[in-house]
Amino acid sequence: MLVFKKVLIGFCIAVIAFGVIQSWLRHQTEAYSMWEKQLEYSGRVHGIFNTQQFTYIDLLHQKICFPASANGNYFESNLGFFLNTGDSILKDAGSDTLLVIRDSVRYFFIIGQFVPRDRRLGKFNPAAPSNK
Repeated sequence: MLVFKKVLIGFCIAVIAFGVIQSWLRHQTEAYSMWEKQLEYSGRVHGIFNTQQFTYIDLLHQKICFPASANGNYFESNLGFFLNTGDSILKDAGSDTLLVIRDSVRYFFIIGQFVPRDRRLGKFNPAAPSNK
């Protein structure tokens, strides 16, 4: 009976913790608008927040949510882990390509897609590792 009580208490704590985390996550993401293909986005990255399915990017006057995107040609292939505070992003209206500009070098991601590694390029792009 004692083991059952411990399991029950542990289960209750886990359910409460899950609810608190979900509530916190929902509160964090409410301020972000989902990206729209027809809109243009540009600016310096002031903050980044990741979940498994989305990357949340803070620009000076915008908070944008992008679906998971990756480019296998970069050391950090996932957009959310690739981005650093201080990078600039650019997305033209009507395009699904997001450019990340770091130290005058342009890196690209197709929003919501995985770009496979091009083996003809040889090793990973040495300029791309994250500075986090």
